[in-house]
Amino acid sequence: FLFALETIEHKLKNSDKKNTSPDDWGDQGVRLHKTRDWQGLSAHCQGWTKAEPSNPLAWFLLGIAFEKMGRPREAVVAYHESVRLKPDNHVAWYNLGVAYFQSGNRSAALEAVKELRRYDPKKADRLFNLIMKP
Repeated sequence: FLFALETIEHKLKNSDKKNTSPDDWGDQGVRLHKTRDWQGLSAHCQGWTKAEPSNPLAWFLLGIAFEKMGRPREAVVAYHESVRLKPDNHVAWYNLGVAYFQSGNRSAALEAVKELRRYDPKKADRLFNLIMKP
């Protein structure tokens, strides 16, 4: 998904449509993420996930919005859907583990570490250390 965000950002930077309203869910999602408008991103992505329920980026950005707003249980639901749709997204697995941990579910966070290890062992180690630190 980092690649997807970078691709959309590149498209926006190289677009001739500067200062016009976005006509694409992904473009608007990236703009809201870049401006750190978490409430706006949440509302946008809730509409996006209804319009495109099989879009893993929509769910991923919704998870980020919920996480940034201090709503880890809702972030868990969004990240879980994102990894269900795109199981190899190591960033979503990491964020899912963090959200599980923030919501008080250490055992589920450790399960996310196990899945993440399949895709990015170094990131899995970082997540494990975060979960297990005193």
